[in-house]
Amino acid sequence: MIPGATILSLLFLVSNVEAAWTTGASNTLQSDLIKTTTAKKGLKNNGPILTKERDKTHEELLKSKRIPEANKVEHWDEIAHNDGSIHICVFSDRVEGLKCTLKSAALNAADPEKIHIWVVTDNSTAVGEAAAYLNDTGITIHTLQLDKVVNNLLRTGYEPVWTWDVYNSSVRDGNANWDPAWVNENTALPGVWDHSTMHMHPLNHLRFYIPYIKEFSKLDRILFMDDDLIIQGDVQQAWDAKANLTDGKVLAGACEIWKWGDATSTFEYSGKDSSYAKSSALAQVGRDIEETFCGANRNAWCVGSSHWENLHKRSIQINGKPFEPESQPEWNFGFVLFDLEKWKKIGLTDTYEKWMRANYDDHIFPETSLMYGLGIPFLAYYDRVQCWDDITEPKINIRDGFGYITYPEFQFNGLNTSYITSGFVLHYDGWLKPWYPEADPIFAIPYEKTMANVRFSEYKLLLEDPITVKQKLDLKGSFLVLSEPRAGSEWYMSVLDQNPLVCATGTSTSESGRIGFPRDIFLPYDKAMTFFKTHREKMRMGCYWTFINRWLPVVKTNEVAWCNKSNTVVPAAAQGIERHLPKLCQWAKEYSAGFIDNKESLFTEYFHKVLQADSEAWACQCPKTTQVVGSRIMTDWIGNTFMGPMNLNMDSRETDDNETVQELFSSASSSSSSSSSSSSSSVHHSSFPPPSVWKAIKEMRPKIIYFRRNIVDELVSRRVAAKSGIFHVKNQKDASTLMQRQLVTFEKPENVAWELLRRVQHRKYVKSKLESLDVEVLNLEYDDCIKDMPACMERTEKFLEVNTHSYDYNTFFKSIGDSVDHIVQNYADVLSAVQQKGLEHYLSEEWIQLSSRSSSDDDNNNATTTFLPPDEEYLSSMEADMQHTPLESSGSNNITMATMAAIFTNNVSSSPISSHVNTLLPLSPNTDNNNYTLPTLRSFVEIVSEIHAQADSQEHYRDLRAVHMQAQQDRFRYVGTLSDGNYDEAED
Repeated sequence: MIPGATILSLLFLVSNVEAAWTTGASNTLQSDLIKTTTAKKGLKNNGPILTKERDKTHEELLKSKRIPEANKVEHWDEIAHNDGSIHICVFSDRVEGLKCTLKSAALNAADPEKIHIWVVTDNSTAVGEAAAYLNDTGITIHTLQLDKVVNNLLRTGYEPVWTWDVYNSSVRDGNANWDPAWVNENTALPGVWDHSTMHMHPLNHLRFYIPYIKEFSKLDRILFMDDDLIIQGDVQQAWDAKANLTDGKVLAGACEIWKWGDATSTFEYSGKDSSYAKSSALAQVGRDIEETFCGANRNAWCVGSSHWENLHKRSIQINGKPFEPESQPEWNFGFVLFDLEKWKKIGLTDTYEKWMRANYDDHIFPETSLMYGLGIPFLAYYDRVQCWDDITEPKINIRDGFGYITYPEFQFNGLNTSYITSGFVLHYDGWLKPWYPEADPIFAIPYEKTMANVRFSEYKLLLEDPITVKQKLDLKGSFLVLSEPRAGSEWYMSVLDQNPLVCATGTSTSESGRIGFPRDIFLPYDKAMTFFKTHREKMRMGCYWTFINRWLPVVKTNEVAWCNKSNTVVPAAAQGIERHLPKLCQWAKEYSAGFIDNKESLFTEYFHKVLQADSEAWACQCPKTTQVVGSRIMTDWIGNTFMGPMNLNMDSRETDDNETVQELFSSASSSSSSSSSSSSSSVHHSSFPPPSVWKAIKEMRPKIIYFRRNIVDELVSRRVAAKSGIFHVKNQKDASTLMQRQLVTFEKPENVAWELLRRVQHRKYVKSKLESLDVEVLNLEYDDCIKDMPACMERTEKFLEVNTHSYDYNTFFKSIGDSVDHIVQNYADVLSAVQQKGLEHYLSEEWIQLSSRSSSDDDNNNATTTFLPPDEEYLSSMEADMQHTPLESSGSNNITMATMAAIFTNNVSSSPISSHVNTLLPLSPNTDNNNYTLPTLRSFVEIVSEIHAQADSQEHYRDLRAVHMQAQQDRFRYVGTLSDGNYDEAED
């Protein structure tokens, strides 16, 4: 796993060189820089350049080198002077980046005619295109051909680092791996993820020779910036800041930092609270020094025994002062001011080269590591940097991270659009540039307005208007996928999410994966208790129904204390959800306590917000291009049949034959309330109806996609997943593991028939409810979709009324890649058990073909309508699962054994089997945690099963069914665990 701080440092480095390798405008930007080196050494690998050329060797790049078109190069021999003009240097060949960055500088400058932009490039055509676009802005653009810049630099007597004989000496192979033979006691070993030749890219080094570039040799200062900025202030103020740099400081830089938070699974705003000691670029990353040393159990992301001692010694030799990383602010190169007079006076280029020589002599940082690419610049600039906002008034705030953070992460960190409007510069460092279709819709506003010739002063009010944010983020079109466990809807929604117009959670890209809606956002608490307990700090957790339902009542009760913005102390009871409080307090302010306690009303409101992607309700967000948003509900979460131990299913009072058990629950509540304490958990009170999917659908009327699979195939898939531990095949390794472990046996084949019948009845229940709601329904079968994926997606697109998209089906794997008879070792026994119950017409085509080959001719076409008694296998499986996932107390709503007895007494006391009540009454819950003990539960299930077996009429069967289903809710939890286990969110 990449350490959190590392991600940001890596992004900062990328932002400094990405103009050289993130655009297809030119494929040879590095080739000119390395020309001298390759002729001198014949190097094989100095790194990725542009996105399309990332894997090419130097020789290949040189072969593809274009000769610059001289007639496109302007101002070839001009020299910049200190004549009152503003001079800005950019390394770039990216047309879109130059357009927006330079146009924003011109639009927001009081006197754009004073601005001279010097673009170092090997693609004068690209710069010419950008210059033509900016022709009427008043700024002057100078093109500096890269090979000429380097040749002129060599004539000054400097030999840039990439021309040294030792350059590339720590690189082992063409895959950017560092050479273990290069390592000694001084070396800091990178993490296993950290090996990229971009860290040794010549453009990284070229920055340290800027004062000696011929065209800049007469200047006393220069602004150096990336080409992915929106400049919202007048660059004259930045130019004038040279006078505010204190003695010995040569650079004004951006010091506001975002870091990755492992606990929240999102980026966290550190502000200026970061230093060299916390930066990944210098190996400490906030750890104590003792924790950084390599050892027997640590051979990556660690340092040699003499590393820190050597670094301190070299710091005194080169910088003239001890190395104290806590004293130095972490910063980046996105928008900086160089004082070239001081630079030359103190010999900063020589300092940089001394650190480089020390690195090659002492073997400190391998060249393909982040520590080489960013750490050595940090050492060279040690005690030479001041933060922009510390030396300017009004303050120049450089806002970073807009190319990798998102607006939901903004809100999660307590920020809003005022943070954007207070920025002098917005830096879109990272992979998500504002001109990309996938860009964050809020962060793209400054870019869109700039390109439309709108000045910052004019769009500032627009950004600060909450209605603008809501209109940009909220959606109208919606759909809901109803799916059975192991039906393949995970695969289906992952494919569908590739369509930029459809947000089937919106997690198909790396950045949206942090902020998209959880696929199982409606997941009941008791289906994944451990996950909800251990992940509540994660940003996306605040989007779950379970989270809202569990914490909103608590926040409402403590609204005065917890939602007071002036209270800076986090209450002890709110630890772990403090970043969620702003959204929860917003809910608490909007709704009354009575409304929140009414779970049916609260769920219906929540359901609406999910399928509108309500931006004010939570942090989750769909991509910018989305036209229709959807989510998924597993049918096991609806109704009474597959309830967990805490009765948290939606429509939990309905049975599969559409009967209600209202009186049953009321009786249970009254019987148990006297012996149970109150609780702040999310379990609904019996005085209010439970959450209802059907009511929410009726009110909102989303389109419904009912995704199903042959039930027996679902059972096989579930058994294979449980045995192999592979619930979702996400890569070839998973596929291989699954193939090795997919052989399964059903020890009790008759249980397949039992489960098949239960699920057939539940499927009929779902179908009848959908028919009664009169909503649009698209029925999809997994087998049909897997056979013809394009046709399946075409039907979906037509149903959702969105344009067609070209999907990449190769990135998804089938869960099971073999035939049934090669997976189920006793498939013949399973066939026989199903046929004996007259259920063979529910088998898939593959099973039917196997059946035709079966030697058994025992055919029973009369399907039973009663439940089969459970057997030893089910009871043992249930016990094993309960031991793996212990039940927890659910307070006054916990259905205890005493309550069960009361239910039984109240409902069937007149039945012929009421004598069993005397057997039930002595059984009681574990007094320590108010829950069932395994032996007690086992006894109770066995007794109820016996009762069920004695049912002597259909009327008597219906009377007993509510009791039976309540008793079975825990007994069948192992089915729910295998069905719903290993949700995506558990891997965050």
